[in-house]
Amino acid sequence: MSIQQLLTNKAQQLDEEIRQYIIEIRKKLPELGYVLKGVYKEARRGMIFCAVYEQDGGHHAGVPGLAYLRVSRDLQSDNHSLVTQAMQILALAREHSITIARFYVDAGITGADSKRPAFQAAMRAATNGKYRAFYTYDLYRFYRGLQGLANNYHLLMENNVDLVSVGARNTDLSSREGKMLVYLRGIMGEMYLDDLSRTVRDNKLSRVLKGYSNASIPPFGYCRGTCFQCTDSNGKGYCPRFGRKDDLWRELGDDPKVFVPHPIDRHAFRIAVELHATGRFSDADIARRLNPPRPDELQHLIGASRTIIRQVEEDRAIVLLRDGTFALQYPDGRLQFFRPKGQPGHADADRRFTADSIRDMLQNPYYAGFVVYREQRKKKGKRKQVHKRFKTSFSEMTRRQRDGALLEGDHGMLFPGKHIPLITLDLYERSQRVRGLKGHNPAHANFTRRIYPLSGVLRCERCRKPFRGNAANGNVRYYEDGGRARGISKCPIRHLRADEIEEEVFAYTQRLHIPDEWYADILAYLREGPEWDNLRRQRRAVQTRLSAAREMLNQEILSLGEFRELERECSLRLEELERDMRAGDARYEALLSDFPRLWAAATNEERKGLLRCIFSAIWVKDGVITAYEPREPFAGLLPDR
Repeated sequence: MSIQQLLTNKAQQLDEEIRQYIIEIRKKLPELGYVLKGVYKEARRGMIFCAVYEQDGGHHAGVPGLAYLRVSRDLQSDNHSLVTQAMQILALAREHSITIARFYVDAGITGADSKRPAFQAAMRAATNGKYRAFYTYDLYRFYRGLQGLANNYHLLMENNVDLVSVGARNTDLSSREGKMLVYLRGIMGEMYLDDLSRTVRDNKLSRVLKGYSNASIPPFGYCRGTCFQCTDSNGKGYCPRFGRKDDLWRELGDDPKVFVPHPIDRHAFRIAVELHATGRFSDADIARRLNPPRPDELQHLIGASRTIIRQVEEDRAIVLLRDGTFALQYPDGRLQFFRPKGQPGHADADRRFTADSIRDMLQNPYYAGFVVYREQRKKKGKRKQVHKRFKTSFSEMTRRQRDGALLEGDHGMLFPGKHIPLITLDLYERSQRVRGLKGHNPAHANFTRRIYPLSGVLRCERCRKPFRGNAANGNVRYYEDGGRARGISKCPIRHLRADEIEEEVFAYTQRLHIPDEWYADILAYLREGPEWDNLRRQRRAVQTRLSAAREMLNQEILSLGEFRELERECSLRLEELERDMRAGDARYEALLSDFPRLWAAATNEERKGLLRCIFSAIWVKDGVITAYEPREPFAGLLPDR
């Protein structure tokens, strides 16, 4: 058994233990005379359960008290089962002549989280004046963390509610020694959390440095490749390799910790990103095209005409059906429709793609060959993951960063992964540029999409809010003050005619002069196209032929005359290729020296991208442009107004 399988089995074992604890407490509390009063949260197939149980009948003999039970996800130590906690709390309460009126249960929830549903409800109930004692199995079950433990402890004391711990049964927690114990346990809990957080953080960083993903579940389009022991929700009855003894990870690599492309799902993701990169399809449009037809619609599509998009395997091809959806077609005509993975552990056969799931997939750099490390930071006493989503596209990376150096800032940290990318970096960048340029211009199939080149950079100097594109009477385009439209400002002018303000901005932007020293870097970027690849490939072939001829001359296979003739022929061909490359450079240099010509040839969407690249803001006050704020590289390239 591999290390990955061992860790997976251990995690599954912990999950089953928590589920078993929940099953036991839901059976035991009714036997003890408690009825389920309410469920605050129930998720992950019973692995999270937050509820309250009340003594049957609601009449409490003796002094009433509350009890709080909790078990966390990682089960830090033994003897923390919910039934064990409940039984020992009841035994201690009888010694104190306290009647436990309610049991509050948080299962599968960490003690460092203050927003535990049952815990919050228990604290609200404890401070309403009806209860005299708050029982917990251990102070760590109550709260794991110094600040939270101290705050909630003082809240109980202020409301004359005694905090009682089974683990400190011989200590009065309201006494001087008890207060010292509370703070000591709080400090120890905080140290434990800090040590655990540091260990987890270091382990996660170590994994991404080696090229491994920190995700516990493969993203859509990937799987673990353990076909014989497959537990993937898109496995049995869906994947043609399910149950095969030749595991896919052995075929595609030699490391079981690396996710491998899923035989079916990878094609669905490729379709999604290709559709999005065209700029004509929204996330919702893509979801509709990937989702399988409903059963009543399927009958009309079985015998209908299909368009083969491309052959992806020897026995499979991607086809486009009459209703616009995509599917995989086998040689016998059978169709395999795509489906998402869904929630872990939920084998819902009717699960479907949504706009949210498509958006998250398309923005994930994992598919382009990167693994991500997101730093954990403390915020208001809680540890939160920063850089959850990427705010800028890969096109803003430097060449060194693209080659694998870590990237910090809004991106978090990116490292080259060991997995097989599903798409090229160029295709990923195009998709991200489309998403950035669309901004507030969603794609709709029912009407022609209007482009507002100044949206995102045009801002009101009074309220500091951006203008947004709008249209009136069907054709007249306007820029609308976002602050005035939302009712948060009282700017005197709400609308600006788009054609008038754009004409002024375009005229100023065309005065941009690109420095000659930029040409080399720009030409190097332009030479990455297929035309230049072909020229370089031909040049390498000629140079290889010439090197081989020299070697043959040294070995006396060729005579000196034959070599001279071949050398002259190769030199002429190299000069011809160099002229072609210089002609391309000259053509590009002529365009770069004539920026108005470039601007005139650009579409409104391309102009929008250029304006966002050149300006960080264009300020408007009372309908008049007051200032242009170029970004740093362009600050000295535009003349004064």
